[in-house]
Amino acid sequence: GNIRLSYKDANKDGVITTSEIIQEKNYYPFGLQHEGYNSDFNGRDHNYGFGNKEEQDELSLAWLDFGARNYDAALGRWMNIDPLAELMKRHSPYNYAFNNPIYFMDYDGMFPFGPGNPIGKKIVNNHKNSQNKSPGGDCFQVCKSRFNTAFKQVMGVSVYDYISDDSASQYYNSKQTFNHLFASSTGTHPGWRGLPQDLRGTGGAGAIVNAGLGELVNKKGIWDGDLQEGAIIQVYASQEDFNDVVRGVDRGVFGHSFIFLNYEFDEDGNITGMKIADQGWLNDDVVKEDRFDVWFGANITTEPREEVSPSVNELEPKGINFSQFLQSLMGVNLSLGEFIGPYQDRPD
Repeated sequence: GNIRLSYKDANKDGVITTSEIIQEKNYYPFGLQHEGYNSDFNGRDHNYGFGNKEEQDELSLAWLDFGARNYDAALGRWMNIDPLAELMKRHSPYNYAFNNPIYFMDYDGMFPFGPGNPIGKKIVNNHKNSQNKSPGGDCFQVCKSRFNTAFKQVMGVSVYDYISDDSASQYYNSKQTFNHLFASSTGTHPGWRGLPQDLRGTGGAGAIVNAGLGELVNKKGIWDGDLQEGAIIQVYASQEDFNDVVRGVDRGVFGHSFIFLNYEFDEDGNITGMKIADQGWLNDDVVKEDRFDVWFGANITTEPREEVSPSVNELEPKGINFSQFLQSLMGVNLSLGEFIGPYQDRPD
């Protein structure tokens, strides 16, 4: 984060007065410091600022040292080529945060990241590192397998061992409920009608929400940019198809399930589509809003629980090391670039 205020309680009275403020810094989104009202300081000039990066004032360049390369906040551009440039062929190797610093962050000059959840990011990482991005088969099975694998890798337990019995439905236990919602296994049988009516037909998105593992995102939210990496998506070609699935009218209608990877933007920063991971049908496409009529998404919210144990002076968090987690992300070939897989001109 940005170091915006440095202070010292000089008289140790527990109150910070104006004279005890050492330095104040506020920034524009691309990192340029505001001028005219926050340039005064008392004491030593603190040379760590935007992004908690060290300011390089040699030769009056005013660059920031991000580690992998230097950044000029006045231009909003890197001064060195992106070391992972070959993974982002659609973008300039000198742009900062894909020219969208409100949504993306670049922690060390290697690669921008959007907001997200460790499990969602793991899903995307696994896909990028996979030698078989288009395994074929049922889309919902591929989607569920990718989610379950990443869940166990991050959480250390199977999703079925984690979810509560409270997520069970009228006729199914928690595991069965999760699987039937994920598959949208519609029909006239009592089991389908015994599932939560507001989540029937929402596929993996509804399964994750019902299990308390995520938050539902509607169509408007999806295309307003609310999805996070690794979100689970369920779509239908028409509203009629979705309504029939909800009612249990089994006429061979199926939706489509996939993983959200990233948004695609135009030069003005408007969302033009998204890159996704499915069984191979749409992996090569930029999927646009009008491709499907009905959209449901779920951002994964479950994270590893942090255990706390008292020490002499403080409670030290034990559990996932966020710094190591970020470093692990930087060390893989994660990109907003191209996802390769054969195209099949037929729905799942």
